[in-house]
Amino acid sequence: MTAALAPVLLLTLGARIGPQSIYLEGDGAPSDLRGYVAGVDGAVRLSRNLSLAGVFEASLYDRRSDRLEPGPPATSAAAFVELHVDTNPDGLWSVRIDLGPGYRWLELPLASGPTDEYSGIEPLRLRIGPAYHYGDLEVSVAFGLGFGWFTARPGAHSCAVTGTCQDSLLDSDTASPVHFVGDLSVAIRGWP
Repeated sequence: MTAALAPVLLLTLGARIGPQSIYLEGDGAPSDLRGYVAGVDGAVRLSRNLSLAGVFEASLYDRRSDRLEPGPPATSAAAFVELHVDTNPDGLWSVRIDLGPGYRWLELPLASGPTDEYSGIEPLRLRIGPAYHYGDLEVSVAFGLGFGWFTARPGAHSCAVTGTCQDSLLDSDTASPVHFVGDLSVAIRGWP
């Protein structure tokens, strides 16, 4: 983006897609869900290098580890408030950094019964990677990492997610509701 246009262009819109995994601590050995994420964001420019964004993403996990009961693909939705940093907004190449807190909802269908539902805060999600500017468009590839805590809705059956099942036969000292999210995504952002 040219320096002359930057003060006028205050809003950016973007979309991203890529592979994503959730690693679940749960009760005992870690388990994981693997699939894909797609997301959209809208940001308001705060300065030449900083923007404040609202982000929504949806994920489909079509693979799961052996510790999780088999079933149809799991899904999640998440909403974030992020600070976007562009290290070189006037140059052809820059480093893109997105970070902020959010909230995630996870639905884990089980072959033996109803769908387990979980939700929890993710106090920090960080994405970083190279960005290429082409006119009013930006294309970036970013590696993302976040963490948070899931709580189960009443009646959840999978101790591998939160480790809080009352009927768990595993050592309760190892129980943890912590989850980690990792992804690699391609994003396109533009200035309307």
